[in-house]
Amino acid sequence: MALFSREMVAAGSFYPANPEELREVIDDFYTAKRPYKKREGFLQGMIVPHAGYVYSGRTAAKAFYELSKHEARTFVVLGPNHTGMGEDLSVMYNAAYKTPLGRVKIDAELGRSVCKEMKVQNDFLAHSREHSIEVQLPFLQYLFSDEVRVLPIIIGDVEIDELKKLGKLLADKDVTIIASSDFTHHGSAYGYSPFQNVKLELREHDMKAIELIQKLKVKEFHELGRGSTICGYKPITCLLQAMKSRGAEAKFLEYSISADVTKDYENVVAYASLVFR
Repeated sequence: MALFSREMVAAGSFYPANPEELREVIDDFYTAKRPYKKREGFLQGMIVPHAGYVYSGRTAAKAFYELSKHEARTFVVLGPNHTGMGEDLSVMYNAAYKTPLGRVKIDAELGRSVCKEMKVQNDFLAHSREHSIEVQLPFLQYLFSDEVRVLPIIIGDVEIDELKKLGKLLADKDVTIIASSDFTHHGSAYGYSPFQNVKLELREHDMKAIELIQKLKVKEFHELGRGSTICGYKPITCLLQAMKSRGAEAKFLEYSISADVTKDYENVVAYASLVFR
């Protein structure tokens, strides 16, 4: 049982802090297709963006809609480390994440097992100010309510061999793995501005990465990610290894960019959602 709470840091900025408003926002993502109520089997994994809901929420909702067709089990949520705080591989099992929809249960037994096998210690610090995992949790709570149980893992400066080791380890666990990642960040704000026709070239660029993901090309995607501004390429690399070990198949769902909302092509962030069965 969690000893204390990891307080919200993204509520009120990335998504609404008011529970009723938050539910309404997620409801609005599903006006065309309501989430499934009758569920069968388990989804193997997902890739979902972690920007503010106004920018990437609809793209993320596509993956969570697919998840709604399946039963709940422990969700291992892998996120990148944007803050630089905490351990390079940060597994947290002694604190429950809080969102406006309530506390999220932690699978502490799985957390202790992963820490032991990866030879790392429980770490709270990396999670304390990081948004990439928190923004996924209201979707899970919306779909599964009190059934939700997670193991949050923040991945910082971790080399490919360790990513693959963690992926193989998680592949043998009875879990659904969620990699939280945006795709290419383009513009002076991100120090990466190679494209002239941003809308066209950005999509072409990201579809090369998505093609590697669909083919479960672990090493090749990691190499591409190292030279990119895909912030969660390490969580995705870990997920790909797990999916490859399980023999899963990828399904691409949606690609979008922040400029779809802002109309600003000077600084743009791309998003994609995929699921693995």
